[in-house]
Amino acid sequence: MHRRLPPLNSLRAFEAAARTGSFRRAAAELAIDHSAISRHIRGLEARLGAALFTAGRSVRLTEAGRAYFERVMRAFDEIDAATRALEARERPALRLSCESCIAVRWLAPRLSDRLSRDAALRIELRPGAEEAGVESGAADLAIRYGRPAVADAGVELVDLGRPPTLPACSPRFLAERGPFGGLDSLLAMPLLHEDNNRLWRDYLAAFGRPADLRPQLVYGDNHPAIEAAIAGRGVVLVDIYQAFDDLAAGRLVPALAQPIELDAYCLVARRGLLGADPAAARLRDWLVAEFAAMRRSFAEFLETGLFREPAP
Repeated sequence: MHRRLPPLNSLRAFEAAARTGSFRRAAAELAIDHSAISRHIRGLEARLGAALFTAGRSVRLTEAGRAYFERVMRAFDEIDAATRALEARERPALRLSCESCIAVRWLAPRLSDRLSRDAALRIELRPGAEEAGVESGAADLAIRYGRPAVADAGVELVDLGRPPTLPACSPRFLAERGPFGGLDSLLAMPLLHEDNNRLWRDYLAAFGRPADLRPQLVYGDNHPAIEAAIAGRGVVLVDIYQAFDDLAAGRLVPALAQPIELDAYCLVARRGLLGADPAAARLRDWLVAEFAAMRRSFAEFLETGLFREPAP
């Protein structure tokens, strides 16, 4: 059967203009001139022998235009779904490396929700050390705390921002040992360390308080240190990505309401990947947006007093 199909460019211009309610926004979305949208739609109207938009300053569909748009939009949705499904089947998964604490406590739940809305995006999440990263060829992308020393031109970096960092403990621990009047009383408490207490050293140094910390127990990752804090065994230093859900749920509370920004997170990618792979670019855009949204959420919590300094 011979199909009576208008030019695809005309259909794309019509669908974008009807969906966005603006010829200008449609032109920006399709990366063409505003006048080209008008030409495509005039040609489509001439082909169909019907007016699709009302005349005037505003962009409004006619009755015939609304009926046509509903069917065109359904057809475009079907094409989009079929394309994404095929891409998901054929495209190898992007290997995303991330330190275990962030991967388990923050990224995995949010990434699952993102994948449910993008069938063409396939991720192989690899929690682990920095050695299992992009530089070694073990991953396509990696989320790292601290800007890595990149010795060659084989990778590119995307800044994800500096997270607020603060000491936290369980509500029970705070009730039994606190409130803490300041750093001196805090340092007298059991401190839970990770990564050879680098975070604690950096935190105290930011307040001009270098300390000779000699912990008996050092956790290789902040994930078990946070679990120990939730169990009431001491005070852990966390950034908002590591422990936002625990703070929001009340499993952890601030030991001192003195959040500061230490180092930054960044996304490490194989050079050229973000420009050549649409799925990798979408993942990058989503990560940048998620990291920024978390900082805004934390700021809102501060404004509501959730992290108010405990009364002396």
